[in-house]
Amino acid sequence: MCVPCCSRVRCRPDAGLAFEVDDVTALRCAYALLREEGLALGLSSGVNVAGAVQLATALGPGHTLVTILCDLAHRYNSKMFNVPYLEQRGLPTPEWLQPPLAADGVDAALASVTHGD
Repeated sequence: MCVPCCSRVRCRPDAGLAFEVDDVTALRCAYALLREEGLALGLSSGVNVAGAVQLATALGPGHTLVTILCDLAHRYNSKMFNVPYLEQRGLPTPEWLQPPLAADGVDAALASVTHGD
């Protein structure tokens, strides 16, 4: 689902592990969570999930991981769902957010993703 990578850091101090997650990876994780799981979460949640994926990879099978899904997507309407903003910064935009769907607004884009229209 998510391929972690490098600007935000999440760590597990007792294991001595630290992981870096860049904005591109966090966005891809947040978009994947919305598309695949129907969870409209924000960028901080994307960072947490990407870090959890890295930790799961480092630990290998047989472990249980818990992370916090700490924010919702509606807080990021002007950024996560704003195609010109994302393009100006070289950040990914999912195909379902591209015009003409984006012209209908964020609510329509979210409805199409979560309801499969």
